[in-house]
Parts: sequence; C-alpha cells; structure tokens
Amino acid sequence: MTSDARRRRRGPRRSWPDQERDLLDALEHVLLAEGFTHLRVADLTRRLHVSRSTVYRLASDRQSLFEMVIERMLERVDGRATGAAANAETTTATIIAYLTARAELLNGASAALLRDLEANTGTRAILEQHRVTGQKVLAMLVGDGVKEGAFRPVAPAFVAQVVDAAMERLQDPAALGGTGMSYAEAIGEFVEIMLRGMAAGGLPVSGG
Repeated sequence: MTSDARRRRRGPRRSWPDQERDLLDALEHVLLAEGFTHLRVADLTRRLHVSRSTVYRLASDRQSLFEMVIERMLERVDGRATGAAANAETTTATIIAYLTARAELLNGASAALLRDLEANTGTRAILEQHRVTGQKVLAMLVGDGVKEGAFRPVAPAFVAQVVDAAMERLQDPAALGGTGMSYAEAIGEFVEIMLRGMAAGGLPVSGG
C-alpha cells in the first residue's frame, strides 16, 4: 500500500491512542536528534523498549513509519503556525507569527535530520508539500497586506518564493554558520528586513 493510501485510510489528523501517541513522540525525539537513515526497526524496539509488533501496528514498514513521524511533525507545525497567525492583530504581526512558528521545527532539528529529509525520496516529497503550503499561505497574507495598504504593490507569489528560498538556504549549516546566528535568529532578521522592504511609504528601491 502506498503512503498516500495509508494516509487516506488513517486520515491525516487521526486521533491516536495514548500508547501509539507516546511511541510517536519518542520516535520524533530520536529523529530530531539524529536523523533516521541509519535506524533499523530492531534499533528502535531496543531503544524504545517496545516489541516489533507494536511498531508494525503504526506502519507496515520502516519507510512508512518515518514518513508518518515526519508528516505528523509537519502537521503540528502547520497547526501552530496557523493558530499563531490567527491570534495576531495586524498583517505584519500575522506574517511574523506565521513564519516564526513554521521555523520552529527546523530550529530544533539536527543537521542529520535535515540531511536525511532531503536525501530520502518519501520524506522529501512530504517536506516539499509542506513548503508549497507555506508559500501559498504566505502569498495570501502578503496579498492581504497589499490590499489593506500596509505593503507596497509587491508580487505576493514572488515574495513567498524568496522567503522559502531563504529559509531553505539557512538550513545549510555552512550558510547558517556564516551568519553567527541561530536558525531562529536568522529567520527573524530576514523577516524583519523583508517586511521593512515591503512597507508602504518606505523608500523606493531603484538605481536612479
């Protein structure tokens, strides 16, 4: 059964029994700390003190298990980002809240996990869908700011692409290390620069 079929069967936001939820939480901590390419089911059962049958109740194979954990993590990030944005009072505050919350996962992820997410076909597809969703939401928020007069008449889809590219670039430890900042600090600085550049009434950017 494909990953998509499994998700349709379970539903993307199924309510997990306590034992399964606790196991998924424990798996998430392992993946955040050290990635997953090197992990085998036998390693997980030994380290988490569970049986193989318990693991296989979650997913039919190792790949599906890792995809499930990653998708669950990203769904939670999306939910928190949406909630943070909904509670903000201005368009600018909404964008700051949304992007800060979306950066939460990667701020706590090890370099090993970031590498494995990109190297694995299944998890890369899940991460890409997460990025596409984020781009669409950000473009909508920027468009709202333009309509309200808070921002200059920028192209929302272009802004969303630039922000996504910057967030992805800063995942590279070498690039981030050159900034002297943490991932969260670098994203915060970038978002502030972006918002100042879009602000209505700001100085025009031109060569003349």
